[in-house]
Amino acid sequence: MNKRSYMNTSVQEPPLDYSFRSIHVTQDLLSEEPRTGLRPVRHAKSGKSMTQSLWLNNNVLTDLRDFNHAVSQLLEHPENLAWIDLSFNDLTSIDPVLTTFFNLSVLYLHGNSIQRLGEVNKLAVLPRLRSLTLHGNPIEEEKGYRQYVLCTLPHITTFDFSGVTKADRTTAEVWKRMNIKPKKVRIKHNALDSEEYTQIPDSYRDNLTQEPQLTHLYNGLTKPTNTSTEKAQQLGRECFPKAEAEDPRSCKRLKDLSPHSRAPPAAAAPGPSPRSRCCSSTPWRGSGRALRPRRGGTASVTSPSGHMTGASIQQVTTTPVPTPSRSGFAAAAAAGTQASGPAPTAAQVGTMSPAIALAFLPLVVTLLVRYRHYFRLLVRTVLLRSLRDCLSGLRMEERAFSYVLTHALPGDPGHILTTLDHWSSHCEYLSHMGPAKGQILMRLVEEKAPACALELGTYCGYSTLLIARALPPGGRLLTVERDPRTAAVAEKLIRLAGFDEHTVELIVGRSEEVIPRLRTQYELSRADLVLLAHRPRCYLRDLQLLEGHALLPAGATVLADHVLFPGAPRFLQYAKSCGRYRCRLHHTGLPDFPAIKDGIAQLTYAGPG
Repeated sequence: MNKRSYMNTSVQEPPLDYSFRSIHVTQDLLSEEPRTGLRPVRHAKSGKSMTQSLWLNNNVLTDLRDFNHAVSQLLEHPENLAWIDLSFNDLTSIDPVLTTFFNLSVLYLHGNSIQRLGEVNKLAVLPRLRSLTLHGNPIEEEKGYRQYVLCTLPHITTFDFSGVTKADRTTAEVWKRMNIKPKKVRIKHNALDSEEYTQIPDSYRDNLTQEPQLTHLYNGLTKPTNTSTEKAQQLGRECFPKAEAEDPRSCKRLKDLSPHSRAPPAAAAPGPSPRSRCCSSTPWRGSGRALRPRRGGTASVTSPSGHMTGASIQQVTTTPVPTPSRSGFAAAAAAGTQASGPAPTAAQVGTMSPAIALAFLPLVVTLLVRYRHYFRLLVRTVLLRSLRDCLSGLRMEERAFSYVLTHALPGDPGHILTTLDHWSSHCEYLSHMGPAKGQILMRLVEEKAPACALELGTYCGYSTLLIARALPPGGRLLTVERDPRTAAVAEKLIRLAGFDEHTVELIVGRSEEVIPRLRTQYELSRADLVLLAHRPRCYLRDLQLLEGHALLPAGATVLADHVLFPGAPRFLQYAKSCGRYRCRLHHTGLPDFPAIKDGIAQLTYAGPG
């Protein structure tokens, strides 16, 4: 099979799958057998694979040393590798070896330990890269993470399993202009005043003073930019071949200045001394070097003897050219001040016209009316909560537990939940699940009757009590909370409701650290029901961790709260597009704010593949 036929067929070939093989170094690929799928991988006569996809996810790779050698031993055409999956390894950087595969279009690097956001710059050389994943790395926590990647790789169409829209690109471009400053280029201002002028050889000067049409070249002999050096040298060789033969190195820099206007021939006048190159009615700059007048002045060229050459000498007037010097800026500012009148005072600059303020009043009123529910939520959850925390010295969850202790019946989960709802509605907004979502959660738990349930995000324990009430006899619930102070309040509330540690076990820690230890340390081999109620931006990462550690059996139910407000778009996009979940969305509103739409996503896991 020729190379073109290979390109047409290998895209449809199944991948070479080395996932979940505990591979530490890439050389182990040569001794490991790939996983078998529904379709076998086709091989060439040499025994190498014909595929363009290589999956190395869920291993323990720390670097990609000898990756090129291993790939060349596995694939018939390694240069056409188009899909590399290195997710859920221990890579701390993006190895430059990945940039050698110029046909690479899909690269998965999520779930690693990449520390620096600048590592993304290495992938800018891949012209065909269209899909990239980097979530689940420490760089995801950096400010402007998504915008920086889209600015660096503007040609990708999918990032972190989420399509890149036109609005994303516009936002990234605006972010780039605001946060990434262009490299400063130091410009030498007023270079003609500070640079030394090249000494004009006598043979060049004699020819210049004898040819009236070349007088302006004499005034223009100075130190030019690099772009005009070759042009100046060529012009000098054409005009003065004799002088070039005598001293080829003397005229290194020639600036081609063409005057915009020429004055009539000036009257001859004796020069100041035989050593003078020329005389002028304006002051001259420099000494011992080739001199030229200040801009805007006139000059007359003298002969070597110090006398004027008569009618053959023309007076040249150079047009003033603005330069970014300090004196030029000062003069321009003075001229602008005289032309436009006195500058406005500080009081005039800082005062806004009442007419302008009134023009913005309808816009402000419209925004307040339209988003009044969000402003109320902001005031209750941020401003009033912060003020009460400072005044009381207690956190809101601790104040809520004190209210429950004095108003609820111990051992009655239903009465404790009702007390918390009353506290949230009439005292302080609790940001909990609320009764509407609580009914949906309890109904789903009763339908599924899970033997083992997992909750990520205990918070004050409201949703924990809902799940524990609906568990079948002998059911077990593991709940994870990252904040120790909040976890202490939640555990008191759970024990007050009458659930012991065998029924509800509270784990304090970050979800990405606890999930890998669930099987070994907490003896959780499978989670029939999972509730994601912590940070929506962590939903996708934790769901993929659960998949990677095989904690989701076929038919497991995954519930995710707050998928519409504040929202988890990447999580929903992944669940709908990966093909392993059946999705359903239960629309509700926020507790005490029904106008703010929210919902609970229900995912049914169909299996790993």
